[in-house]
Amino acid sequence: MKQTIFFFSLIILIALSACKNTDPAPLPTATPPATPPPIAGATDTPVPPTPPPPTATAAPTPTPAAVSFRAVGIIGRLDSLNPLLDLNPALAKISPLLYPSLNRREAGTRLPQPFAAELPAIAADNLTLTFTLKLTDITPADVKASIGTAILPELDDVRAVETVDARTVRITLTEPNCTAVDTLETMPILRRTQVSTDTPAGFAWDAASQTLKLSPGKPTLRFFPDSTAAQSALAAGEIDAIEPPSLIEPMPRLIFAPFNNLQPPFDDPAVRRALSLAVDRVSLAQNYFDGTPAASILPAEGENTPPAFDPDAARNALDAAGITDRDGDGWRELPGESQAWQVSIEVDVNREDLQPIAFWLAEYYRRIGVLARVETMPFSTLIDDLLTRDYQVAVYDWRVDVSAVRARWHSAAIDAEFGENITGYRNPQVDTLIDALDTVPGCDVSARAKILRDIARILADDHPGDFLGFSF
Repeated sequence: MKQTIFFFSLIILIALSACKNTDPAPLPTATPPATPPPIAGATDTPVPPTPPPPTATAAPTPTPAAVSFRAVGIIGRLDSLNPLLDLNPALAKISPLLYPSLNRREAGTRLPQPFAAELPAIAADNLTLTFTLKLTDITPADVKASIGTAILPELDDVRAVETVDARTVRITLTEPNCTAVDTLETMPILRRTQVSTDTPAGFAWDAASQTLKLSPGKPTLRFFPDSTAAQSALAAGEIDAIEPPSLIEPMPRLIFAPFNNLQPPFDDPAVRRALSLAVDRVSLAQNYFDGTPAASILPAEGENTPPAFDPDAARNALDAAGITDRDGDGWRELPGESQAWQVSIEVDVNREDLQPIAFWLAEYYRRIGVLARVETMPFSTLIDDLLTRDYQVAVYDWRVDVSAVRARWHSAAIDAEFGENITGYRNPQVDTLIDALDTVPGCDVSARAKILRDIARILADDHPGDFLGFSF
């Protein structure tokens, strides 16, 4: 199925063009607030450690590009060095260091620029694109073999790859698909003799130590299972930096609290908006992810006005939805129910950065009379719950550069093999707009950016999840 990997490019383009029933006091900006108390009876809710002040947990200041690194850390572990066969996010981060692509994204604008090939000539019907190669060590046969081997689902619409001449490749699609064009421009190109090899020749790779030595003059890469392990190695002097911007371009993360839109009462947009109004995302951004509050999927200035922090409005909205405290015990009940409405907020047990956010969400909900608790669990369990929609609320994050609009917001992606519509969100208008993204004549970036803005505005209004903020 198709996925939308042009998301970050369009974001930058847009930026260039354009007590439970008592209101909580704002979180302090210097020292994070005390840990909210556990709920009586919620024995499976662990008491979180009191987070240290932001100054104690801040990541090291990025080293200027002019500084040469002996060794750097990358978050994630590798099973292979073949990005055509392995969609490992850690491998995707370093692929541009290892392999060329036909085009690359400009650092400032994220717009495509010529690299191994000139920018493609795209036919008016979007069905044919032609690349003229620039690098002499890349051949049309390499391009054809790489496209034919890659397991990227967005390439399902590639019908044929033809060699026009020694330096020209013509690619035909089965239907208009600008997402496929984006992928073809930036996917890694391997030698045709190595496209099916887990570890292509020519790399000094030690799988046991998770160490990759790059060419002379470049740093050694060490891979770590999580940020805690990488920070320990940094403190011990084993590495010089963790994913430095001069080597690995940083991408913003969207801190997101998905709601299960297929489970009442989260199927009601009014209830989802009410819970969003109860959250002080400005204070969360200041204290927990050093970023900017969010309203939807666009961090661009002028496109991102977060919902107000208004607990009174949240209480009134829940009252209007019939979710009220009818027995006077301080906790709200769903319509027709006699027991308190209990909301579980799931979070990865190994994500120390996201756990405080989950606990504060629970606290904000409790302050408007919703009996909320946090459940920590292994990442594999969390992902299974999200993909099968066996959850109520979760705290999760997405790297903006891999946020796939179609895979995450199109209704067809709810049960699709490669779908990531973890909220179960359905909106025919959004489906139509997402479909339009792939059929813009010539895949014009400006026209697609306008469509994406429209999608973002609808998502901001529908609140399929709580868009908490962007961490850069």
